Amino acid sequence: MINAINASVSGFTAATQRLNVSAQNIANEFSTQTEQNGVVSNTPYVPQQLEQSALTTGGVATSTAPVTPPSIQLYDPNNPAANANGLTPYPNVDPAQQLIQAQISSYDAQGNLAAIKVENNLFQKVLNIVS
Repeated sequence: MINAINASVSGFTAATQRLNVSAQNIANEFSTQTEQNGVVSNTPYVPQQLEQSALTTGGVATSTAPVTPPSIQLYDPNNPAANANGLTPYPNVDPAQQLIQAQISSYDAQGNLAAIKVENNLFQKVLNIVS
């Protein structure tokens, strides 16, 4: 019973992390410059993707990895990050795909919460029988 709850909690955590990654990617879709330690460079935001792997004990482990390729060249000669040909590296973010991932993450989170509620009700019934 506890393993099922732990698996659902890890699934819920993975769903919220996937939602967070999608939100960050959407928020930085047009970030053609980055700042590090107060220094601005013409390096675009590197979009991330969440990778999940099954654990032998149940549940999932997650890690983030950069999207490949991290940027695409678009003609935007007025952008300060543009090269001599007017091409600007933009983060390789597909907003439609990110919105789909966000919606799927929401469904995953809801499903895992429902499983936790069922396990909690079952646990309560077992305690009532024992006591």
